[in-house]
Amino acid sequence: MAASCDFDVAIVGAGPAGSTAAADLASAGARVAVFERERFPRDKVCGEFLSGEVAESLGPLLTGLGARRIAGGSWNPAHGRPFHLALPRPAWGLSRLALDAALYQRALALGAVFHLGCAVESVSREAGNWRLTTKASICPASDPAGHASTLPPSVSASASVSRAAAPGGHHITARHLLLACGRWWRLRGLPIANAAVPGPHSLSLGVKLRVSDLPAQETVDMFSFRGGYVGVAPVEHGWVNVCGLVAPAAYGKGRNLLAWLVNSVPHPALRERLAQARLATPAVFTAPVSIQAMRPLLFVDGHPVVLAGDAAGFIDPFTGSGISRAILGARLAAQALLSQEEAALHDYNARMIAATGSGFHCASLLRPLLSAPVPLQRCAGHLLRLPGLSASLVRHTRWQDHGGR
Repeated sequence: MAASCDFDVAIVGAGPAGSTAAADLASAGARVAVFERERFPRDKVCGEFLSGEVAESLGPLLTGLGARRIAGGSWNPAHGRPFHLALPRPAWGLSRLALDAALYQRALALGAVFHLGCAVESVSREAGNWRLTTKASICPASDPAGHASTLPPSVSASASVSRAAAPGGHHITARHLLLACGRWWRLRGLPIANAAVPGPHSLSLGVKLRVSDLPAQETVDMFSFRGGYVGVAPVEHGWVNVCGLVAPAAYGKGRNLLAWLVNSVPHPALRERLAQARLATPAVFTAPVSIQAMRPLLFVDGHPVVLAGDAAGFIDPFTGSGISRAILGARLAAQALLSQEEAALHDYNARMIAATGSGFHCASLLRPLLSAPVPLQRCAGHLLRLPGLSASLVRHTRWQDHGGR
C-alpha cells in the first residue's frame, strides 16, 4: 500500500495539455501540482490553429479571448494553382500567448497548484508514490502578470509542501505522474519515451512570427516551396500567425525572419501576401523538429506514467491537429487518472492511438509531397481535386475519438 503523499497527481508541463488536465483533475477534487520550467507569458513555435472539435470543448473561452474564426483553407504550391480546402467545421485562430495563459488561469482558479520557473530534474519511486525532485526551491504559484497566487490560503499553502532534498532542490510526492512537457522531454529516472519516425526530415527548423497590417481573412493558407512550407492564419488583435518548417540550409543563419519571408523565400505568392506586413511579435525558433510516434503510456518497473500533448508523440505541424490532440487527449488522461484503475489507463492508451492513428498515417503519406519536385506537386494538386479525396484527407487528420470530446 502506498504511503501518504503531497498530491494525488503531479504534472510536468503547463502548456495546453498540462493545464487542461490540471483543470479537469482539480475540478473533480484531486490535489494537483503542476511544474513548469518557464514563466508566463511565454511564446512557442506553433501554428495556433484550433480545429473545430477542440473549439467545441473550449466553448466561450475562445470568443472571450478574441479568437478569429477560420472557415476554410488552401494549399499553395510554389509552382501551380492554389487548391482550396473545406474544413469539416469552423476552426479558430488564437495565439499561444493568450491560450496558454487562459488555460493556466482556469486551472489555477479551480485549485491546481502551479510552480512556475521550477524545472523537474529527476523522478523516482518512494514508498509507493512518485517522488519529483526540482532543480530549484519549490516556487509559489503566480499568474501571467507576475502577481501572487489568488488561491485561498488553505490551497496556496500546499504550494510550499516539500521536504529537504539534495543541495539546490526540493521534492514532492504524488500518487500519479503525468508528463505534458513537450516532445524532447528528458527526466532522470525515466526512459526516453519516443523516438523519431524513420525517414528523411530535412525540414527541421521551426519558425514563427506574428504580423499585422494585412487584409482580414478567414482562411488558413499553406505555402509549400523547395526547402520548406509556411502557414498563414489569423489570430486575435488583428495579428496574423506566420509559422512553418524549413530546411536550415534554405533559411541560413542570422537572418531577419520577416525580411527573408518578404524578400527571399522561394514562393512569389507568399512574398506578395506578406509584402506590406509589419512585425507584431518577435520571431521565435525551435530545432531540431522531427516527427515522433505515439506512445501515451509508459511503465517504469511496472508503474504507469501517463503522457499527453507532444510528450505523447509529435505529429506533422501541417495537419493543424497538434493543439486539439493536446487538449482533448489531456481530458482523456484526466478521466483515466480519476478512475484510479490501471485498466482505465490502458483504455486511455488505446483511445489515444485510435483517435490520432489515422492522422499520423495520413501525415506520413502527405509528408513527402512538401519537399517533392515541382512536377510531383502538380500531380498531387490534380489528385486532390478528385471528388471527395481532399475532404477525406482533412477528415482523417482530425481527432477521431468522438465519445471522448
